[in-house]
Amino acid sequence: MAKRRSVVKAVGTIGTLGTIGIVSANDQDTIPENILSDKERMMRNKIRTAFKKNGANEVEQLLEKQGFHYDLATTSDSDDSINIQDRYSESNSELSVTVWPLANYDDCVFIQTLVNLDTVRYKDLKTASKANDVIGIGFDGDHWSVVGEPQIWATDGHEISWFSKSLSKGGLAAEIALNSSWALPNQAQIAIESTLKCIDGVPGTLWGYYEHSWASSSKVTIDSIQGGPGPLDVSLNWSFLADSWEKAKPVDPKYALG
Repeated sequence: MAKRRSVVKAVGTIGTLGTIGIVSANDQDTIPENILSDKERMMRNKIRTAFKKNGANEVEQLLEKQGFHYDLATTSDSDDSINIQDRYSESNSELSVTVWPLANYDDCVFIQTLVNLDTVRYKDLKTASKANDVIGIGFDGDHWSVVGEPQIWATDGHEISWFSKSLSKGGLAAEIALNSSWALPNQAQIAIESTLKCIDGVPGTLWGYYEHSWASSSKVTIDSIQGGPGPLDVSLNWSFLADSWEKAKPVDPKYALG
């Protein structure tokens, strides 16, 4: 039932949730803001715990037990090159994105972008925290609308907050300020989650996205984030002072919509 691509390692403890109470579908809709049923909220929480325990491998086993359609995509990088400006290794860090259906709404899915940052390079340097990371969900705003209350969370004392500007063409994004202590934890988890409604019967591809940024100056900020039908496009205000790697994976919502 799932499209399986690789396995993520076990990770640390889940911290405090952040929420934002935005959006509804269309004015004509009668979908409640608290769209998840008790069983679905329990499922969401079990996925969070499973990801903490053993990454995407544990999440896949959990989803398989539920007996419904879903899609799960995970990055798998073979390049292990070291860049002096990298702080979390691109090849060891992984992004997983999963989408599954809501039982009471045939045109709605729940999507999660789950990120495991792994293997810190050059622990004696603090510049990793001088430019914020970005996590997001990409979708075509002509085909999808956010309903209910999307959520974000991060581990190990990292601060996560919603991107303050709007994303044109659709999508959700949050910024992550990595822990500014002298040494970053060797692993960290970041996530963004939302219920999406297919508003026109055309289930365009959904995307999970993460960008890990490094900068030599605290003046480097996220200038804009472009959404739409594909990976997010992040622009920094002083890009010549920053370096980064990014990961993006599509999931096919047709598996969740049946």
